[in-house]
Amino acid sequence: MLHLALAVVAAGLSRPATEFSGKYVSGTGDINFLGLLDVAARQHSMDETEYQTVAQLYRGDWDGLMEGTGWNAWWTQNSYGPSFSAIPFMSDIEFAATAHSNAWWFNSIGDNKTAGLTHEGPAPDGCLCDAAIPCVDNQCCYYKQVCCAPPSDTHDWKTNLAFGSGRRECAPT
Repeated sequence: MLHLALAVVAAGLSRPATEFSGKYVSGTGDINFLGLLDVAARQHSMDETEYQTVAQLYRGDWDGLMEGTGWNAWWTQNSYGPSFSAIPFMSDIEFAATAHSNAWWFNSIGDNKTAGLTHEGPAPDGCLCDAAIPCVDNQCCYYKQVCCAPPSDTHDWKTNLAFGSGRRECAPT
């Protein structure tokens, strides 16, 4: 009797296979998951009109990506995970642009000599960027977010290093 009850419960829990057919993904299974995969693939398509695409982040004069129209830089720490998880969907052009954009960030690691784009003074050795752009006059990186003006008078490297991006107050130097 117990076996019959378990069989009835198990039969009620199993879902019938459902067919999904999207623009890029089709198959049998969880239609919500398959639908999300299809949207992800569409966001890497050059002919997509319904969803925002990676191609909309591309700047030809940089041969790289700019995260959002008002940010004017590539925020690698925001985009590193999504960039790598998207590699299977990327075209050769998207892959190259993403690689170039991430390289600006990695090539701008603090060296105790180079000032950032907000002119806050040389970044400590090993300091990572907040965001990066193609180099202009050896300045490629925002090492700190500007949270109040003027940044050169109100930012303290030790405070920023100790509290990281979670602290948005400015400390006198």
